[in-house]
Amino acid sequence: MWNKRAVTQKCADAGLTVEEAGKLSGIPDLERQLERTIPLNDHSRALAQILKCSEAELTTADPENWGQVSPTEWGLTPGQ
Repeated sequence: MWNKRAVTQKCADAGLTVEEAGKLSGIPDLERQLERTIPLNDHSRALAQILKCSEAELTTADPENWGQVSPTEWGLTPGQ
């Protein structure tokens, strides 16, 4: 999962909004993705480069950001 708090803070530190950072790193609708989406490796790597931090800082689990993730977001089929 994205660490919403860390991503938001790193964007602010870089003088960018979350949406601006998402566009610069090629992530469509990053603001919405922060809520429930598990980031693709390419996305977290690209965003980390834009924000000049490590991928782990942006994706480490934050209990305040935990939410229910549907099986389709994990790429699983029902019953798997």
